[in-house]
Amino acid sequence: MSVEKINELKIKTGAPKGDLYDWYREISKIAPHYAASCLAGLDTDEAWKLREEWKSGNPRGVAQGLAGLDTEKSWQWRNELLNSGPDSTARSLAGIDSERSWSMREEFFEKFKDKEGVKEGLAESVAGLDSDKAW
Repeated sequence: MSVEKINELKIKTGAPKGDLYDWYREISKIAPHYAASCLAGLDTDEAWKLREEWKSGNPRGVAQGLAGLDTEKSWQWRNELLNSGPDSTARSLAGIDSERSWSMREEFFEKFKDKEGVKEGLAESVAGLDSDKAW
């Protein structure tokens, strides 16, 4: 999403005042994919409630919003959302350098390498990782 679009959203919805999750709900009315992907790294009860609310109507955004999470629950959700948006699910591996993440990257490549955006999502998912495997 462009900076201009984000600024437009801030004007329409107001900058976050108080509860950030209320702001995400407002943003989801205008830009659902963006709002769901903003939940990346958030492992709170409220973030999971929003993911649950948005999962059926916005599975790709919800998948991308799992980035940075290496919990059992996040892995279950990745597996559930995999076929709805393999490119977004690949991006959900961003910031994760566990053996499980590398197994899933390999699986994605084998199953979905010809799907649009998957190779790019996998490349993005290793940006910033410092391990030998990432290099």
